[in-house]
Amino acid sequence: LRTVMQSAKTMASKLGDLRNSYGTGHGRPVEPEVTEELSQVCVDAALLWSRWALRRLHALAQGMPVPLISDLLGGAIFRSGLLTERLASADLAHLEPEVQRRVGVAVGQRAMQATFVVRQDGIEQCAEHDAPEVWPAPYREGAFEGLFVNPHGQLTIDLWSARWAPRLIAPLENPAEVIDELAARINELPQAEYPSYGDAHDKVISELRSGTRFLPAGSWPSWDTLISRLDLTLR
Repeated sequence: LRTVMQSAKTMASKLGDLRNSYGTGHGRPVEPEVTEELSQVCVDAALLWSRWALRRLHALAQGMPVPLISDLLGGAIFRSGLLTERLASADLAHLEPEVQRRVGVAVGQRAMQATFVVRQDGIEQCAEHDAPEVWPAPYREGAFEGLFVNPHGQLTIDLWSARWAPRLIAPLENPAEVIDELAARINELPQAEYPSYGDAHDKVISELRSGTRFLPAGSWPSWDTLISRLDLTLR
């Protein structure tokens, strides 16, 4: 399909050359003769490419990262499978690392609004598959941060995010670095911004501790430090 459409694009791109050769401009003293066959070929080439490009416009728009981030943070409705489609259209692995991270943060923050399809398609699917060509490292790092800090700089965590957060960053080359960055970020949040977890506190901390087994041993000290900081903060 790619080869076929590249050929169609080549046909359309050559129309400019034909126009320059047969057009009435460029100060020509005699108007060149344009045959019926030539005009039909030009029209057909233009229509072939234009029709295909217009049909692809929706898919292209779906994959643009800025509208995707805006929809995630703006409360747009995501039916089952839609986020998967949009992430595939965005081709995450070929975006700039900073954009990958921003998309990840937006997915994590939207997931913490209890949007279950976003949780499944953007977090759980990523956590269950070590596939950097689909889920690049900056996306994982951003999603991990988004599970803990919302767009207003407030701390967010629940049993679901405590269960999936360690699995999300486990495939990273150096999870400890990401964990340390988050711990430092949490330490800087104003005390007034911390939520009260009440009876759920012990369950959340227990779930975080049980997630240690998913992380490489080298990151366990950093994970323990993060848990201790959360334990003190959320009481």
